[in-house]
Amino acid sequence: MENNANLLSNQTHLHAQGDGSVSTMFCDSFLFVSFRCETYNGASDPTAESWKTESFALLEATMPIYSTIGGVKIEKQTLHECVLNAIVHYDEQTLLCIDSGTGKSYTCRDVVLIIQAITTWLDGKVKKGDVVVICASNTPYFMFTLLAVLLHGAVVSACKFVVTESENKNNVLEACKHLPDQIEHIFDMDNFSNLLLKEDGRSAETIVRELLANFRFVTANDLAMMMFSSGTTGYPKAVMLTHCNVSSIIQILKCDAFQLIPEQNKVILGYLPFYHIYGNVLFLLGIISGCAVVTVEHFKLEIFLQLIEKFKIENLFVVPPILVMLLKHSKVDKHDISSVKKIIVGAAPIGKDLFDEVTKKFTHIKSVVQGYGMTEVSGVSHITEPFSVKVQKGSCGRLLPNYECKVIDIENGEELSAGKSGEICLRSPTCTIGYFGNSAATQQLIDTNGWLHTGRIV
Repeated sequence: MENNANLLSNQTHLHAQGDGSVSTMFCDSFLFVSFRCETYNGASDPTAESWKTESFALLEATMPIYSTIGGVKIEKQTLHECVLNAIVHYDEQTLLCIDSGTGKSYTCRDVVLIIQAITTWLDGKVKKGDVVVICASNTPYFMFTLLAVLLHGAVVSACKFVVTESENKNNVLEACKHLPDQIEHIFDMDNFSNLLLKEDGRSAETIVRELLANFRFVTANDLAMMMFSSGTTGYPKAVMLTHCNVSSIIQILKCDAFQLIPEQNKVILGYLPFYHIYGNVLFLLGIISGCAVVTVEHFKLEIFLQLIEKFKIENLFVVPPILVMLLKHSKVDKHDISSVKKIIVGAAPIGKDLFDEVTKKFTHIKSVVQGYGMTEVSGVSHITEPFSVKVQKGSCGRLLPNYECKVIDIENGEELSAGKSGEICLRSPTCTIGYFGNSAATQQLIDTNGWLHTGRIV
């Protein structure tokens, strides 16, 4: 098999097969583009930098490698089932979202009523098989809309939000120019926050049960998301993720062994972009765990530090540039961030030196957790265990439950014995079904035995 690292330069343009009908909807910071398509397929974003696996785990293993943590019982379900069934188990007044821009907070009951209202508004506008592109900043309504669209059986994609509506329109027109037909409709829509909520006294659980019953035609095997990976040249490709893929990673990450999310009623920051798998899954994982997610529309260090201080954030999810900023910027010393006990790093690796700098400067931090993953595996496949004395600094950690991993020779594809350098391959219910509009790249990514070839060399 061709080394998948070569796929980095093989960018393909998004296209769709079907009747080509497309519509676009705006509402304040929201932009929707929906188009009909019958065939989905698109690309990975592996970086050139190799990741290290924990040598004590790898050297003792034979191929394939299984998680030493054991398996997690995964319920095969749609993503909206996974989320809605989880949140209604909490008291209806449990706080689930806070919009840092407006200060408005949303309880479990609020979330259910808003999703119901958006779902009703979408009746006749979106149906199963449509692809809906959300172009929005990080607000609670981004995720409320995502869940409402999924209920209808449509597929959610998302793109980077920019400041002006005209720029957003241009971006969407550019992104859709490869479709069979041009966009037919671009129109303003009412702000979803002005939708009339149907308050009839029924419990949130009853409303959710009715919603799920009305949209039972959506299955766990249906496509849920097309998340764009960060391509190196040309147009980024879209990674197809099913409901089962994303709901599986959420169930796996709730595993107690990793302690990623603090206990119920704690607060986490939702500042990582929702159009990326990291930020998207983090928000959903937070609310199904009964935490309040504070959404941040645009990252600004001062606001970021104020929110950590105000909400006494304990588990802080970051990417390496944010970590470097915390270490180097003078503003950090003007804020009390001593509540932070754990830092979880994703999206790119950090080495031993950066690891040591963090623990030396911030003595209140008890653990620095690092994960390795990619959009194609719904975000993450390896993670370091908190408080483990065996963790190598700079390591990407242990294999997650419900994953298989092997290392193969990049020339002939044969399995290698432990300790030899080769390409990481993964197999899991979280793995993508392929790339949008690119069956050739999909065949190179996923072999006939279901192994996903990451392009990463260890």
